[in-house]
Amino acid sequence: MIITFNKMVQNIYAWTLGIYVALRIIASSTLNVGNIVSFYNYIAIVLLLICFIANKKMTLKQITISLLITVVVALVCYSVVDMPLFISYLFILSFPLNMSLKKLSREICLVFIAFSGFIVILSFLGITHDATIYQHGTIRHSFGFTSPNALASTNAVGLLAYIYYKFDRWKMKNTIVVIALSATVYYFTSSRLAFAIALLATVLVQLCHFERLYRFKKLILSVAKFSVPVCGCLCIWATKYFSNNQNELFNTINALTTYRLSWMVKYYKEYGIQLLGKPIVTVPRSQAIAQGIPWSGIDNAYALFAIKYGLIFFVCFLVLYYLLGEKIEKKKDLPGAICIIMVAIIGITENYLCMTGYNISLFFIASMIKELKMNRTINKSSFDKLTRNRS
Repeated sequence: MIITFNKMVQNIYAWTLGIYVALRIIASSTLNVGNIVSFYNYIAIVLLLICFIANKKMTLKQITISLLITVVVALVCYSVVDMPLFISYLFILSFPLNMSLKKLSREICLVFIAFSGFIVILSFLGITHDATIYQHGTIRHSFGFTSPNALASTNAVGLLAYIYYKFDRWKMKNTIVVIALSATVYYFTSSRLAFAIALLATVLVQLCHFERLYRFKKLILSVAKFSVPVCGCLCIWATKYFSNNQNELFNTINALTTYRLSWMVKYYKEYGIQLLGKPIVTVPRSQAIAQGIPWSGIDNAYALFAIKYGLIFFVCFLVLYYLLGEKIEKKKDLPGAICIIMVAIIGITENYLCMTGYNISLFFIASMIKELKMNRTINKSSFDKLTRNRS
């Protein structure tokens, strides 16, 4: 079997992604793999740059502009001390030509299943620590992950990848299996939002397979366009408003979000929101467990983006998702629309919307940008050919 050049680039990209996601999942466990993750980050950068340069369809001008933007992004990420954001940018930049989003989502899903299961098995073997918490009147288990929420959220984001690649062949048995698995995870973790996301996403998928619900499908496509911008703006408004109003409503919302709102307000008061952002001091859960110190950070993705990366990045993020929503609505991409809506909700309580693999819709953005570049190149070539013929 002859492997074409484009296929080879796709394989390099897919393997780079698979290993990166696997290491990120393992890093969310109690295993100490920080040094391995840091070392692989540099390997991933090299491999992704190779994939980018190997893209034959780009003109020299496009490559030059892209590299200049890369340098700027690298400097920004260096200033705020954020390697994962830079790598996510490279995954978008180097997205290969003709890469199948369905196949890519399938690989991401398999990685989540395999390595999440691996960590849980290690927990039963006593190799990883089951960080139990008594909360909501019950004991919550992490089964080797840094927290029960980490286990539940991993299940939820892996489900989105499963939904995207399985949507066209979705059956009632898929709905039953997913709900049963999600209920089992909820039983041990008591993670309410993760279970709600899994349940809502599964129900939406099932409803979209009823032919008569064409208006409902149209509504899903419309909601996807505004979901991330609306959630983002509401979260920033809430952060600013409650920074000066510690009232009963604040206490209610803070309790419902497991005190995430108070952390958003704390970091906003300490760092504010600037145009280009600034480094913030956080204590990840893996570090907190290893060193026996309190956790400190922002779980809300929108507040994190605005405070750490700055207002310009935050606005660009919202605009990109609006444009992506328009593209998905135009193509009537129902699984893509469902994934974006779920991503918007996840961003309210989790901060990894810019973490490769944990947000399947980043690859939707990569595909959208790649299509725009290809269309411009094709249009320019057609115009040049037409001009030569006329002359």
